[in-house]
Amino acid sequence: MEKLLTKLIGDAGEHYVAFELARRGASPAMLSTNTKGADILATISGRKVVSIQVKASAGSNDPRTWAVGKKSTHPSPNFFYVFLNVWSDLNKQIECFIVPSEVVLNSVNWQASMPQFRMKTSAVSLYLNNWELILSELKSE
Repeated sequence: MEKLLTKLIGDAGEHYVAFELARRGASPAMLSTNTKGADILATISGRKVVSIQVKASAGSNDPRTWAVGKKSTHPSPNFFYVFLNVWSDLNKQIECFIVPSEVVLNSVNWQASMPQFRMKTSAVSLYLNNWELILSELKSE
């Protein structure tokens, strides 16, 4: 199979996250490609909104490691990263990690030439498919 293009992997990741949110009762809004800081906004009631930055990778070179951009973000309880491994092997299930922005901010060397977030083995069970992190934030008042 041809190597997937980075743009296609990113687009697929954003659509996958929107799908997963919608099937759990949240209303996702995908933002334009040029929007800085967030790829998706999501709400349940319309009163509370979370921002989501999606980072998708083919997972072939260094699985569970994603480039996060050169600028550090401002952590917020309503801002999440969703890291995905969208494997080229179509029989392999997508890995999806929902990570609060504060965790990312404190885990990345922002001075590196290409800052990356690396999922620690000890944290996999905390974040793998843990959509409840986003949903509980949306449901809180």
